[in-house]
Amino acid sequence: MIKSSLIKTGIITVLAMLILCGCGGRTGKEPDAAEPTISGETNKPTASVEANRDALQSIDPVYTQSPENVNGTVVPNESPENNNMDNSNQTSNTANNDGTSSSAEANIQIVLDKNTAKKDEIITAKIILNNIPKIAGYQVNIKYDPNILQAVDLDTGKPLEDKQIPVGGDVLSNPDYNVLPLAASDVKNGVINFAKAYVNVDEYKESNNPESSGVLALIGFKVLKEESTVISFADTPSMPNAVSGTYVYDWDFNVLTNYSVGKGVKVN
Repeated sequence: MIKSSLIKTGIITVLAMLILCGCGGRTGKEPDAAEPTISGETNKPTASVEANRDALQSIDPVYTQSPENVNGTVVPNESPENNNMDNSNQTSNTANNDGTSSSAEANIQIVLDKNTAKKDEIITAKIILNNIPKIAGYQVNIKYDPNILQAVDLDTGKPLEDKQIPVGGDVLSNPDYNVLPLAASDVKNGVINFAKAYVNVDEYKESNNPESSGVLALIGFKVLKEESTVISFADTPSMPNAVSGTYVYDWDFNVLTNYSVGKGVKVN
């Protein structure tokens, strides 16, 4: 049991290094990205990074379902002219007013408290997880136009910093399982990239109380210009094999892809 826990802690630490070195979606030349994988022998994800190349071997990941087969999964179009954008809907997918899914569909989506705002007003974006069972770790990459919107901390009203985790999440927040939060955003270029995972996965699984739905984070966006724009999940080279800018694994360390990702949400 001790050896197993040490192995899992080492795996999560390497994944943390991957996130911190990947830095979301920076413009310009991207660094060589490490790829999260699942080992065929242990069914645990491993990551190959330069400092651990001799200790870890990267192999192709095993997924619960091919991304091509995920109904409703979309790659968001960051342009406000996106013809598929539902201008009347404040959410990135079909949802109830509180952001929870109206069915048993597994999804991740963005829900806004309002989709019109004047200059200097703040819009709250709620990042919602619906019906993805046994989640033990996630990473999301969100894109917006920094010339029109400014990401802010909702508690202080101050600009969000690159290494700052957004507030308000209730998923993977139980301190009994040693929460590991990480952020590698690039707010100057309109990228918010953050992650959270349980380190004590064995204890979490033994509790037989899996988490499956809730709020990943609340992000404030201050309106700098009253122009039409979009907030969306977006793929990035630092997250290979992600599902439209999202990455999720369960308490068995299976990388999950059998869920949909909401379309971008339009502001103004």
